[in-house]
Amino acid sequence: MMKPITLIVATVMLAGLIAACSSSDDDMAPIRFATYNAGLALGYVDYAPERQPLIGAALADLDADVVCLQEVWDQADIDALLSATQEAFPYSFYKITEDDTVDDNADAACTEEESTPLKTCVETNCGEVDPANIATCALDKCATEFGSLSPECTGCIAANLGKEVEEIFTACAAGGGGSLAYDGHNGLLLLSKLPLTQTSHFVFDSYLNRRVLLSASIEADGFDLIDVYCTHLTADLSDVNYGGDFGSWSEEQGMQIDTMLDHIADASAESFYVLMGDMNCGPETETLDSEHPENFSKFEDANLNAPYVEATDSPCSWCVENPLTGSRDDIIIDHVLFGQSADGTTFETARILDNEISFDVEGETVTSRLSDHYGVSVTAIP
Repeated sequence: MMKPITLIVATVMLAGLIAACSSSDDDMAPIRFATYNAGLALGYVDYAPERQPLIGAALADLDADVVCLQEVWDQADIDALLSATQEAFPYSFYKITEDDTVDDNADAACTEEESTPLKTCVETNCGEVDPANIATCALDKCATEFGSLSPECTGCIAANLGKEVEEIFTACAAGGGGSLAYDGHNGLLLLSKLPLTQTSHFVFDSYLNRRVLLSASIEADGFDLIDVYCTHLTADLSDVNYGGDFGSWSEEQGMQIDTMLDHIADASAESFYVLMGDMNCGPETETLDSEHPENFSKFEDANLNAPYVEATDSPCSWCVENPLTGSRDDIIIDHVLFGQSADGTTFETARILDNEISFDVEGETVTSRLSDHYGVSVTAIP
């Protein structure tokens, strides 16, 4: 029979062992990353003002540790989402960039002769449409007129969408109209439950929209230091004539990926890192179509893990059934990618923020989605 003092010592040692195991388990807690294009693109994606408060509430309830948001272009929208999510995500990072193409002494982007047919068409067919929703109407009713514009005029008109029609054409018929949408803001916002350190941003060459890479570092139990990157790469705007320096939308996107991967390789050569965002490219899967797969293959060639794509049952993030897209294809273009992941790390994936919503517009109920994109979540488990 065990003596009482021996029993006490054994009990204490067992309790300590259990506590140590429990502590070890706590130190190996999983961490969840999420990317979400909020589609708060006034003039491009319908119902941005109505959707914004619903997005803020949904983000506040989101089960994630770090979130990369795209298309939060306006400072008022940034402030609103920060306010709505402050309790859930006390740490954040964003960088306001500006339109450095504005030149008050520059020649007019559009001549009256070339812009008048488009202006007439828009006023005739979209005159009653809210400026926040003007792009959908204009590209539907006036695609021919829009497609006949010079690259300079196209860039200026597209960059000023969201304003009143008269204001758009007046700005582009004079110098200083600019060629970057949303005054050159990049639309990125990083939210985190964990402190963000070593924050910085890197600017890509781009046409029409300012494209950047946000970076920060976090410390997470079981992973030590993780470098976090958040971006939104050039989209293939097939309705808009490309007027940049790289030949096509696809080539510009490919250049950005090459530049970004080189930058990350220099900054995070030895670190576990996560790269999130709307990459506007993705591979074909068993059930989904591809979007610029030649560009997505650059991530694969760089040995990044793409858990959401690799899960064979992952649904689209840009989808035909979403009433905000007008898409003909179901594709995955929103990604959470991992580099230098430790041996033994496993991943769980989910599509998020894909619920149906309703709101009132001028006395009528509109059924829609939170954004034209659905979110992607990946949990890293050490």
